[in-house]
Amino acid sequence: MSHPVDQREELDRLDLDEIKRFLKRRWKLIVATAVLCAVLAAVICLSLTPTYKATAQVLLDPRRQHVFGSDQAGNDSSLDSSVVDSQIPIILSTRLLAKVIDKEHLAEDPEFASTKQGLLDRIASLFRPAKPVNIDGPSFDGIDPKLVPVISHLFDKIDVQRVQKSYVLSISVSAKTAAKATRLADSIARIYVEDQVEVHSHALQQAADFFQDRLGSLRQQVHESEQAVADYRKAHGLTPVTDDRTTTVGQQQLQNLNEKLAQVSADTAARLAAYQQAKDFKARGSSLDSLPEIIRSPVINQLRTQQAELTRRAADLAAMYGPAFPAMAQIKAQRAGLDRAIAAEMTRLVSTTKNDYEVAKAREDSLRKSIAGLSETSGGDDDVGVRLRELERINLANRALFENFLNRAKLTQEQSSFEETDARVISPALEPTSPSFPKTKIIVAVAFVVGLILGLGLAMLLDRLRRTAPVRSSTARADAFILGRVPMIDGARGGPADGVAEALRHLEAHPGSPFARAVASLTDRIAPAAGTEGGRTLLLAGLGADAGAASLAACLAAAAGAEGRRVLVVDADQGRRALTRQLGFDGRAGLAEVLHGEIAANKVVAALPRFAMLPVGARKLATKATAKRLRGFLAEACTRFDLVLVNGPAFSGSDMGPLALAPAADGLAVVASWDQLLREDFIAVVDAVADQPNFAGIVLNRVETSADEMALAG
Repeated sequence: MSHPVDQREELDRLDLDEIKRFLKRRWKLIVATAVLCAVLAAVICLSLTPTYKATAQVLLDPRRQHVFGSDQAGNDSSLDSSVVDSQIPIILSTRLLAKVIDKEHLAEDPEFASTKQGLLDRIASLFRPAKPVNIDGPSFDGIDPKLVPVISHLFDKIDVQRVQKSYVLSISVSAKTAAKATRLADSIARIYVEDQVEVHSHALQQAADFFQDRLGSLRQQVHESEQAVADYRKAHGLTPVTDDRTTTVGQQQLQNLNEKLAQVSADTAARLAAYQQAKDFKARGSSLDSLPEIIRSPVINQLRTQQAELTRRAADLAAMYGPAFPAMAQIKAQRAGLDRAIAAEMTRLVSTTKNDYEVAKAREDSLRKSIAGLSETSGGDDDVGVRLRELERINLANRALFENFLNRAKLTQEQSSFEETDARVISPALEPTSPSFPKTKIIVAVAFVVGLILGLGLAMLLDRLRRTAPVRSSTARADAFILGRVPMIDGARGGPADGVAEALRHLEAHPGSPFARAVASLTDRIAPAAGTEGGRTLLLAGLGADAGAASLAACLAAAAGAEGRRVLVVDADQGRRALTRQLGFDGRAGLAEVLHGEIAANKVVAALPRFAMLPVGARKLATKATAKRLRGFLAEACTRFDLVLVNGPAFSGSDMGPLALAPAADGLAVVASWDQLLREDFIAVVDAVADQPNFAGIVLNRVETSADEMALAG
């Protein structure tokens, strides 16, 4: 049974052990390389001239006023992003830098006036922040040749950045002293603000001159257009009757009559509809009670109220005195009178609707005649009105243009007397307390990390070089004891150290692979010859936990079983229990219980497809009595099996535990992987086992056939 999780954990533990051994061997070299790099970086930093950086901040006012009026300024209350970015080249312009040089006397300063640059200064310049990609170098057209190197040096030491997406510009200047860096940053900020004031004042003055030139001609145009309107009115006898001064008397009368005609026509249509409705009701003999005029009549409503009151009184008297009561006749006569009054009022209202319609119709006809008469007489006023309105429009346009220019000329005149700035310094430069370059602590820390990386690479290179001469020297002694070589499983790159189930599957699925052929060859060497009486026992002990002894024991047993031999595998590695765990017998009784006499061997030996398996057991083995009892058990097992393979504990450092079990077996084989030949304890183990009388040899496991065997052959 396979346990992938256990295999991965085993592989991780082995990789970690290998890393620990590597660091234990090479930690001095790694640390020494890192310290050397850090010391070298510190020496270089101390030899460099320190540079200080001071920063001043300038705010571009987004509420600045335009010279063409406050209405435009209100519509453009925020600066465009490109306008803010365009201020950076202005600050770095040759004209502004020349002002800074003149004010701060930088032409006499050796730091800026010198044309020579040392090697360390050139190296330091590589670590300074680069200018933005849209910033070109300074232009020297028309500049004194003596100022060219000064401007170039100052340009290289200035860094202007926009603070995120705000209206704030950060002006940073680097210098060899903190005081000079602070003074230059403040000077550049102030000169930039003063330059903006100067540019603003110059623009206002140009605008004021332009307005004054235009006002004279505009004033003359307004005078001429107003005179033309007055002369035209006088020539045609036109008197303005409205505020817009474009409507004549005849036009105003015709407009009033048209408005009255619309009202009278609507009234006539309403009265005609009422008359037609009453006429239709009367022709059909229908009741006139539903006519709107009847319903809205207060007289009829009052008569109906009286009629309802008489009806109520009649009902009360009839209930109290009977219908023959004398007062009932009087009430009946009153009701008849009310009915006649209501009928007469309805007839009158119907007649009234006809009269109202005829009166409204007459008024409408009268208004139409009046409008027709005025239309005939006002036909000649249309052409005059068209020309008059044209003159009025020209006059209004000239007057509006003149008033607009006049207002803006006054506004410009007022602004020119006030020095308004588009920028202001919001944060003067503070004198730095530590140099901005070199950052000694950071550089030393980075150099130390780089030194660690270099030290690791150097240590890995030295270990790699040891795979030639050191391997030859260490394997020369062991070459005489080589029992066999087992290559890696194809495509596994070593695989898990004890991937028992994986190795067995590969052995069965690929019988012709180099791995299977090597296992079969080794099996023939360790198994007893055909016809030999009794079996043979072989103890396999790995050189460390990562040698793969457990998986090799299972594969040898499977190969021998495939040849028809009776094979028993005994797991005696109580520490790791690799065979027991990975073949699915963990927690079951086994070797420990058999050696302590608690259970018979035939009850705990498990039959697998090609071999039998005795797990390590659940209880702990007694170390002193284990070898003697194991020898007896193995002697008995040889009577029933041709080959007994014992997976013993591994050699670990100075621990030679497998030697205690060696006398119990006919032979002792040490299993070591190719990369373990470099370990310091390999020769010690070879020296220890070589003196054993039953030492069978060394099995090299997981050998790279393309390179490692060639090295061994050499």
